[in-house]
Amino acid sequence: MKMYRIREWDAHYENNRTRGMKSLGWVPIPVNLSGDGYTMIMEQKDGPSIFGAFVALVEVAAQCSPRGTLVRSSGDPHDPASISRLTRIDVKTINRMLAFCTDNCKWIEIIGMQDGAVKAQEGAERVPSLELNRTEMNRTETRETENMSSSIPSSEDPNPKEKKIHYAEHVTMTEEQHGKLREKYSKRFVDKCIEVLDNYKGSRGKKYKSDYHTIRNWVIDRVFKEFGKLPDPHQKQYDEELPDDPGEIATPAETAEFMKNLTSNIGRRIE
Repeated sequence: MKMYRIREWDAHYENNRTRGMKSLGWVPIPVNLSGDGYTMIMEQKDGPSIFGAFVALVEVAAQCSPRGTLVRSSGDPHDPASISRLTRIDVKTINRMLAFCTDNCKWIEIIGMQDGAVKAQEGAERVPSLELNRTEMNRTETRETENMSSSIPSSEDPNPKEKKIHYAEHVTMTEEQHGKLREKYSKRFVDKCIEVLDNYKGSRGKKYKSDYHTIRNWVIDRVFKEFGKLPDPHQKQYDEELPDDPGEIATPAETAEFMKNLTSNIGRRIE
């Protein structure tokens, strides 16, 4: 009996955020429209169907344990019928995708199950029986999660490399890191980023190794998208002129008064 596994799952379909999650509600997928695998698929008449079925397969694999291996919760391997049932894609298309992605573009590999043991084909490493393997993977995942939690530095660490300051209830960073954000963005914008991260961590119980790098990684983009009415965050000289609620649009009269004051200030600087 054979079992399918998506090749190099950890390298291509995991990132620094997903590796710390026990279950996924989304999965990162590489973008490489010039790669051999993608172009090889799209050269086929049914290329779009093959690619679409593979993306659906990735979503199924993201819910399996271990992730990337097409195995059911019972320990039995997924087959074309069960994959078709989960993805709502017809069995013929699923079979075509599995065959092409296994034999041609090599996005999928087959693991053989014989005599209660699972072993990778073509000389790959031998793996213990499926049920034992799943148990060990769960234990490994638990240990890795515990190690990750213990590796997250606490703001109360008695021997920190550099003292971190609470800029919000759940957000800490060094004075130097906060200064770097202020060098690039306005105070109001930085405060909004801290507020967004603080609410996110507080409501979801999240912990990050570095709040500073988390802000740079995704919070800044989130603030840009959700508070698009904020003035250019690089224009730090306008901090004091910003309205109390950055989500409100200034009235025409307020805008005219602001421009009048700005023009007057510029004129005095030129003189």
